[in-house]
Amino acid sequence: MPMMSDPLEVVDAQATIIALQSETINELFQLLMQHISAEEADRLPCVAKINKAAVIRRRIQPPETR
Repeated sequence: MPMMSDPLEVVDAQATIIALQSETINELFQLLMQHISAEEADRLPCVAKINKAAVIRRRIQPPETR
């Protein structure tokens, strides 16, 4: 596959990668939550990071897509 030279194409590709990674993280998190209690989840550092990311996402995401 040839390298992308159009900056907009690169940004679009990066956004697609981030969206795929986000979906995967959400799916893995849902699987994890099936196997641990809410109390255990609250103590996980990754849960704090996921919650922080959700707050940031809400600040940049248009209301109609929430």
